[in-house]
Amino acid sequence: MKTLRYPICLLILFNCLSAFSQQTVPITLSGIIKGGYTGKVYLSFNEYRRAADTITAEVQDGHFTFKQHISLPVRAMIHLESPSHLPDFFIDQPNTTMDCTYQLNTYNSGKDTMRLLNLDTVRGSKMEAVRNDFLRSVNLKIDNSLEGIEQASLYFDKLQAFIQANPASKLSAHLLSKCDKLDYKQLLALYSLLDSGLYSSSEMKFLNSLMSSREKLNRGLLDPGTPVYDTTFLSDKDQPAHFSDLKGNCFLVVFWGSYCAPCRREIPELKELDRLYRDKGLTLVSISIEASKEKWQKALAEEKMPWAQWLDREAQLYNYYGLHGVPCLFLLDKDKKIIAWGQFKELRKKVEELMQ
Repeated sequence: MKTLRYPICLLILFNCLSAFSQQTVPITLSGIIKGGYTGKVYLSFNEYRRAADTITAEVQDGHFTFKQHISLPVRAMIHLESPSHLPDFFIDQPNTTMDCTYQLNTYNSGKDTMRLLNLDTVRGSKMEAVRNDFLRSVNLKIDNSLEGIEQASLYFDKLQAFIQANPASKLSAHLLSKCDKLDYKQLLALYSLLDSGLYSSSEMKFLNSLMSSREKLNRGLLDPGTPVYDTTFLSDKDQPAHFSDLKGNCFLVVFWGSYCAPCRREIPELKELDRLYRDKGLTLVSISIEASKEKWQKALAEEKMPWAQWLDREAQLYNYYGLHGVPCLFLLDKDKKIIAWGQFKELRKKVEELMQ
């Protein structure tokens, strides 16, 4: 496979970024929020949203400032209270600034709202500039008219060149962890290029999750016709629940979490699907993979989904299949065997075909 040459200026710049000390340094992150938002804004590090790993700032006249001591470089997420969109970015300098836009979206005939904080611009982060340049170069190279295999091949070439030039960079592991275009063998080839010094990083945690998912796909655990793995869940009635309890001609299983803004944006469409096809034999079940029963119950009270609601606090089924992010859906036949899995838009088409 031919390797594409990544722009030399970026590679030279980026080689300097992996040599940061792991000592903590004081950082300042300041920014503005357009859109009339007042209240608190939250900054989490390395994908952790626990209270102990999150700092807060008050938004005053559209401005906010965070101050913290932390090891650089670090990946951060800025967000509102859950549920909220979680845009991420890299911090690698003591002073970083950003511009954000606040949106309040309404859906379900105005009954439900979703607050979104969009990250428009980050200044003062070399890693973030390199990431954005890489992603733009990939998007320019990959024509949407290309078939999936050709897209994956081009993406592989670009990412291979980047990782070979930056094997010890957190950004290399991060970009690979976000790559859902590649199959297991391609991921494994790129994984082998990473420096062992990254193995304890949070970026590798999520890359390992993706690798696990692709490895299990490689073993056929999610192949059509494979019986779904059954375990014990907790129902919203505080009773044990199993797939064997469900009745219907086909089943749409939705993995989600109350903290996940895309998950909650899909709920009105799931309600519409349930309304259209419930009487034709479609049975929905939503499985939350969050640890907090209280937050799950609060979300159920807010969303009022009229189908089976289960909690999997240990994410047993999710981890069994090595799934990589929510929302994620399974479509099962009447015998609880897998028909397909993926995102809502893809599976909705499958459901509509089955219900004809």
